[in-house]
Formats: sequence, C-alpha cells, structure tokens
Amino acid sequence: MPQHSRLTVRVRVMKLSGMALPGLLVLCAIAALQIHDTLIDAHQQKTKALVEVAHTLTPGFRDQENPGKLDSPMGMTGSN
Repeated sequence: MPQHSRLTVRVRVMKLSGMALPGLLVLCAIAALQIHDTLIDAHQQKTKALVEVAHTLTPGFRDQENPGKLDSPMGMTGSN
C-alpha cells in the first residue's frame, strides 16, 4: 500500500495548503505590481492633462495683457 494513502485528511489538507501558499503569494505580488503601474499611469495622465490646460490658458491671459485689459502682474498671477 502506498504511503500517501495512510496520511490523515488533516495532514493532506495541510500539505495542499502549504503547496498552494507560494502560488497565492506570487499572484498577490503580481496583482500589487499591476495596481502600482495603473496608479502611476493615472498620475502621469492627470499631470499631463493639467500641463495641457495650463498651456491652453496662458496664451489667453497674454492676449488680454497685450491690449491693456490686464496689467502685467495680474496677467502673470492669472496664468500661474
């Protein structure tokens, strides 16, 4: 009779759990890395959008400053 058939159910479950644990840890690590990458990408996209908005607004303040609608300090404050 093979030796593994004499093992109790408790021992079999513990062995199975011990073998499954490293796999679960690897899956958790991969998921954490993917979440990290997703958060970094979202942050980069948000920063890019903010910079694009700033570049869009700055010429409008300059256009108002040139004909004298805004004085230079107000234009600089508004564009920053």
